[in-house]
Amino acid sequence: MTDAPFAAICFQHMQLSEWNSILQASVSPVILISGVGLLLLSMTNRLGRLIDRARVLSSEAKKAASGSPSHQMLRDEIAIIFHRTKDVRLAVIFAVVSIFCVALLIVSLFCLNAMSLQVEGLAVLFFLGSLGSLILSLCYFLKEIFLSLDALKLEIGVSEKRK
Repeated sequence: MTDAPFAAICFQHMQLSEWNSILQASVSPVILISGVGLLLLSMTNRLGRLIDRARVLSSEAKKAASGSPSHQMLRDEIAIIFHRTKDVRLAVIFAVVSIFCVALLIVSLFCLNAMSLQVEGLAVLFFLGSLGSLILSLCYFLKEIFLSLDALKLEIGVSEKRK
């Protein structure tokens, strides 16, 4: 038995071309991380805008006379924005889970190719988990987009009554 570390034993006989293919297989899913990261940026920006809008409406609702039509309209709009915020939060959570699964996929591919560990099942599971989480994230994001029209209808209804 040798005192060399496990990694050194695994990697000592690899050729440069083997390393190249190992790195290609392990790093190529990073493209998925970049794409989901851009979606995540858009979602977090939208979440921030929703929170800011809810704070403004809440301040206006506190100033409006309780029981007045404008007060009720503001409360209804805040309720819609709160629901939208929960949907965007779920979209963000599932996008982060997707990125996490891709990171685990990269580790499992590296272990599979570099150390010849039998983790094909894990790699498939992480890939499917990543895509499933991404699909859920996009569904919640799309749901929030549709809800945004409900809040707009309330605002338009008020502005049409004022004319």
